[in-house]
Amino acid sequence: MVAWAEARRINPLRWWQWVCAQRRYEVRADGSWCWLLAFESAARQQGKSVDIAEDAAWVASIAPHTDGELFEIAHAAHRVKTSLGVQAELWAWAEAAGLEVRRLLGDSRIIWPGRAVWATVAMESVYGRRPERLLADEAWA
Repeated sequence: MVAWAEARRINPLRWWQWVCAQRRYEVRADGSWCWLLAFESAARQQGKSVDIAEDAAWVASIAPHTDGELFEIAHAAHRVKTSLGVQAELWAWAEAAGLEVRRLLGDSRIIWPGRAVWATVAMESVYGRRPERLLADEAWA
């Protein structure tokens, strides 16, 4: 994940983002994940949202191809504008990479055709959804 993100980004990841990414994707000798849940906390303006964006984009890019439902990554935040802002930073990259970008307040999406969708959702609308990956940003409220 780190090599993929740094090849795509203009600025390298911060040291703690690099460490978190390395640990988040550790696997055991049998190939199973070491960590099923990751919790990251840092002071304001330290790059937590950048970490979330890189995680979502990387996971979507390696999701298995499907003929039916897409691998869903739901990104929920205290205020939907927060998750929208995080995703918006990758819209230009996504369009340049040939991905479909839908810009809707409360339901914007980046779609990897036949593979995955990264959707921004309101915290209240997470209930009843069954995403394969749930990212919570500023979930303190």
